[in-house]
Amino acid sequence: VGRAGSAAALRYRVIDWLSLHLADHVITDTPEHARYFARAYQVPAGKVTAVPVGASREWFDAQPAGERPSETLVLFYGSYIPLHGVDTILQAADLLRERADLHFELIGRGQTHEAMQALARRLALPNTRFCDPVPPGRLPALAARADICLGIFGTTGKAQRVVPNKVYQALALGLPLISLDSPALRGAFTPGEHLLAVPAGD
Repeated sequence: VGRAGSAAALRYRVIDWLSLHLADHVITDTPEHARYFARAYQVPAGKVTAVPVGASREWFDAQPAGERPSETLVLFYGSYIPLHGVDTILQAADLLRERADLHFELIGRGQTHEAMQALARRLALPNTRFCDPVPPGRLPALAARADICLGIFGTTGKAQRVVPNKVYQALALGLPLISLDSPALRGAFTPGEHLLAVPAGD
């Protein structure tokens, strides 16, 4: 990932510009991303189609793997990119540390994983467990064990433009979901009806 203003960031931007302009048609995940491409890369609006990410069939059919935990299981899985806002999840776990009936489980690794482990150690969280990534084929059954699934909570601009896989997947499992309130989310779902939406970074 290139820092803003760096040579790497400029290189990635040029690659993005060329990819978007050389394509006959561009498919993106949300209307917000389509508008972003039009604004940031001057891609004609008629050249972009938004197609929701959705969830594959195994997420609708998944059965929980093994016994459900006795505590209420709050589950996050992901690659720890900044838009996930894992720090917000850990701060929420800290606020709920006295709730012996709640347990947070975070599956995955990635960009901010080490920093988030360090934050969890500083907070001395008694209710949070970090788990290694699992093969994609095992993830639906592991997620189906959860009582509450977590989406994203980051404060990046991209977080406002996406509805991540995990949102569609949790809802396909029929599980309660909490995620970031954003224009992209409201374009696909109704907060308070389909899921609970919260402010970015809160």
